[in-house]
Amino acid sequence: MKKLISILMAMVMMLAVVGCAAPAAEAPAAAEAPAAEAPAAEAPASEEADPLADLEPIKINLASTYASADSQVVAANKFKEIVEERSNGKITVEIFADGVMGGEADNLEMCSFGEIEMLVVGTLCITNYAPQYSFFDAPFIFENAEHMMNTWDGELGDEMRALMEENGLTMIGRMGRGYRYITSNELVESVEDMHKLTIRTSTSKPYVDTLGALGAVTVPLALTELFTSLQMGVVDASEGPMDQIVGYKLYEVQDHIALSGHAYSLSCWIMNSDFYQGLDPAYQEIIDAATAEACEFGTKLGEEREAALIEECKSYGVAFNEVDLLPFIEKARPAIDALFAADWPVTNADEVASYAN
Repeated sequence: MKKLISILMAMVMMLAVVGCAAPAAEAPAAAEAPAAEAPAAEAPASEEADPLADLEPIKINLASTYASADSQVVAANKFKEIVEERSNGKITVEIFADGVMGGEADNLEMCSFGEIEMLVVGTLCITNYAPQYSFFDAPFIFENAEHMMNTWDGELGDEMRALMEENGLTMIGRMGRGYRYITSNELVESVEDMHKLTIRTSTSKPYVDTLGALGAVTVPLALTELFTSLQMGVVDASEGPMDQIVGYKLYEVQDHIALSGHAYSLSCWIMNSDFYQGLDPAYQEIIDAATAEACEFGTKLGEEREAALIEECKSYGVAFNEVDLLPFIEKARPAIDALFAADWPVTNADEVASYAN
């Protein structure tokens, strides 16, 4: 009997031990559950932090006919630096300067066909692809830089950019290059001296017509052919801003520079339209901001450098002189009136002049 009671008591004690131990075993599992879920909540925040995370890398090939030291190409390198940094290297830019991709007309055709993504060029693009607005690529039209910029940023400029877009070229920015001057071997002191010159012009009809009206023999040539043509005597004069004059080392083949200021020169920053429109908005935002910053940088750089570039040319023996521009404008007026009537039907001289106010 005593043995049976002992067995029963042992069984009761075992059940009590098991009953007490069970809750203790479950406690760790209940406490650990919330901690295991914490990392999963962090994943969406990590993805939202980088809007470029899922985008494929892209490359932009950028061409310019201008020399590597030209303010336009310096600004293009600034663009490259900004874009690559802000995209964390997902956008890369390769720059082909010094006309290695051909002349400006060649570059424009390649860009319109999508064979190259981006260009930094002069205003010849307007004459070639939006000719009704080629007064933007003409001398003696604008009073000064502010007048030019006001017109460019106004309704006429918007219409021009829309037409460029229709032809496959998206104008993403513009940069000031400075006033244009006449380089020559013969001294140009007045408009009467223009008949002595055989002057290189771009293939822009407004330049050919207006400078021809002044009495000069005009020879349209690609910018990449300018130095050789002056060296060989094909032409004996040219016109352009100081960064172009120095970038192409014209001080080696020209004796005089007349500070005519007959036009304010702009640089057009262009992308192939299909390429640009096909970009993710996040990439477009980076490119647009970088273009605006680089163009502002380049405009200021050109303004700051002009005096130094003039002094550099003087150090090579080039003589500078001022001219009275009004007689040039008056003599060119019949050619300008003819251009407004036949080539620029979208506007008139009075409307363009109104942007000066």
